[in-house]
Amino acid sequence: MPELPDVEAFRRVLADHGRGRRVERVDVADPGVLRGVTASRLRRALTGRRLAEPERHGKWLLARTDGPSLLLHFGMTGRPASYTPRPQPPKRIV
Repeated sequence: MPELPDVEAFRRVLADHGRGRRVERVDVADPGVLRGVTASRLRRALTGRRLAEPERHGKWLLARTDGPSLLLHFGMTGRPASYTPRPQPPKRIV
């Protein structure tokens, strides 16, 4: 289970790389980890929202947006992941 320093490190990563940016896409690899929301509802609620300053409360990470907030707990082996989309290669016109 992630310890407090790990969760604080996750908060810093989210603050450094997410704060002020818009959520472009939400992927849920395992919908079984969600509580009180479906993957499609989460996607609709967060897509297009701007991330604010994240907060940590114990082992919980609060990811605020300009709309709903996301409460994260990383469980036994969880860790955050952020992906930068790769530029699409130009389409070939033949």
